[in-house]
Amino acid sequence: MEDFAALSLLPRPRGAPGAPPLSAILGTALDIDLLPFETLRGTLGDWTSMALWSAICVVNTRHITWDSAAAAQFGIDYVTDELRAPASLAMVARTLAIPYATAWRHAVELERRGLMARQDRGWVVATRHFLTPGIAEGGAAGAHYALRRIGDLVAMGLDPAAAADLYLKGRPPVATFA
Repeated sequence: MEDFAALSLLPRPRGAPGAPPLSAILGTALDIDLLPFETLRGTLGDWTSMALWSAICVVNTRHITWDSAAAAQFGIDYVTDELRAPASLAMVARTLAIPYATAWRHAVELERRGLMARQDRGWVVATRHFLTPGIAEGGAAGAHYALRRIGDLVAMGLDPAAAADLYLKGRPPVATFA
């Protein structure tokens, strides 16, 4: 929600801001979190492949998220391939708590299917991989669906500018890949 708000993609709350019921917020969050299992599973495969592919996507572009100008520039478009940082498969496997051999098998299969590539310094999910049929459609459908569902919460009075206040114990730390 904060990312959509930062890109001015959400409507402004109508009337006095107020919090929708917690059940609506949690239901929307779970619905959005589980959506990739519906939209991308047919292309990426099982949970391990999906988690590995997603983690590599994050590592490839994590440095962009810390640069507000770059994050705004690439908030709607793909990060250019030359800016992607290759991901160490060992580091990703450790972070996901899966055996390296399992990560390797899944990575090689994803590469064979044209969904990511091995480079000298690690693994990359490049723009061409995001444009693969199934990934492009599933990703776009997921983003549009998430935007619509969050828009529903805004219509109920949720103020996107106050998103940080919704964390029960404060914003959790960003996952580290080590």
